[in-house]
Amino acid sequence: MTSRERERAGFDFAVAEECQVYSECRAYTSIYGRHVIEIEYDDNGIRAFGRACNLRGDAISVVFRDRQLRRPSHRQYEYAAC
Repeated sequence: MTSRERERAGFDFAVAEECQVYSECRAYTSIYGRHVIEIEYDDNGIRAFGRACNLRGDAISVVFRDRQLRRPSHRQYEYAAC
C-alpha cells in the first residue's frame, strides 16, 4: 500500500499482527510511521516479541498477547507491552 492508497482508504493507523514473525513490519511503518500497533502472539513464543521490542519498541507500540485474548483472571492470560 502506498501513501496515496492509505489516504484513499482513510486509515490513520495500522494494527500489524505477527509482523515480526512474517517480516512485514517495515511495510506498515513505511506507510504509517509511528502510527502502528504491533501484536505478537504467545503461540509464536516470547522471542518474536523480544526482538520486536528491541527493533521497534521505542518507535511504535508492541504488544504481546495470548491468541485467545483471555481475561486477566484466566490462568493462560498473557500480556506485555513495550
